[in-house]
Amino acid sequence: MRLWRKLRQWMKRRRFEADLAEEVRLHREMEAEYRRSGGEGRYFGSAALALEESREAWGFGWLDSLAQDLRYACRGFRKAPAFALTVVGTIGLGLGLNTTLFTVFNTYVLQTIAVHDPYSLYEVWWESKDGTYRATWPQFEELRRQDTVPADMAAHDFLFASVDGRFWLGELVSGNYFPMLAPGASLGRTIEPEDASAPGTGSVMVLSHSAWKNWYGSDPNILGRKLWLRGQPFEVIGVAGPGFAGVGDVVLDFWIPITMHARVNGGESIFGPAHPARLRVLARLKPGATPEAVRTSVLAWAKGNTADLPAERRAFSARIFSRASAMAISP
Repeated sequence: MRLWRKLRQWMKRRRFEADLAEEVRLHREMEAEYRRSGGEGRYFGSAALALEESREAWGFGWLDSLAQDLRYACRGFRKAPAFALTVVGTIGLGLGLNTTLFTVFNTYVLQTIAVHDPYSLYEVWWESKDGTYRATWPQFEELRRQDTVPADMAAHDFLFASVDGRFWLGELVSGNYFPMLAPGASLGRTIEPEDASAPGTGSVMVLSHSAWKNWYGSDPNILGRKLWLRGQPFEVIGVAGPGFAGVGDVVLDFWIPITMHARVNGGESIFGPAHPARLRVLARLKPGATPEAVRTSVLAWAKGNTADLPAERRAFSARIFSRASAMAISP
């Protein structure tokens, strides 16, 4: 209310200044009369200074300065419109770039993924001289059974394919993937261990919330519907929570059990005798465990597991990255 009163006073400042000018004139006349009568030592002072001090007392000073600055800027813009447009464009571009960069930084670094306890979630792998950094299925199964590694393990592999006539990016996941992450479900349920009990079984699918919303209009009757993926029918059993779109810097549309790998993925089956290294390994640290302890134990295990392989395929280092946000961050 005080600010509003000041604004009202400023809008009526011409009347105030006219009254002040009249008062100054009267004081000037009184001073002149006093001096004509022989009086000395009494001076009214500068009229301009009196006006300025009165404006400050009324609270008009900063508004007048702002108005003067705006008028000066407008005159400058009229004299050099090209320069003015360049300045405005540069400032606008800078603000837009900063906004975009912050949005990206917030999405990929500051904002955590929508899973249970995201700060205990890490991706781990070991490296060999031939560039191999993914795990085979037997390696994953053996690693998750190791008591020396203070973490629970889940496996996943990306899959880009046509689903129901649309090209989507999804994942093949181990049966414990969703129970370990616990992202919740908007509709139905997520993949459970019994859905991935044996190779070739588990023709079920979980849709991402965005895929369900954008392509099926949030249809609650999507449950039980059969969607075709590379010639295989998959029954939709659920829709993931709205904040979960996978682990990593890509947005996923669906998930299916990793036991369907041979039926929908080209190349050697991860369950076949060739044992291709296709799997990414997620680790959730157990209470009290540290990332370095997990990395060290994984490296010790990997060196022992690959000791009988050719030299170029033996593990020589291990890495661990936080998956609390979309961007992998090394601790």
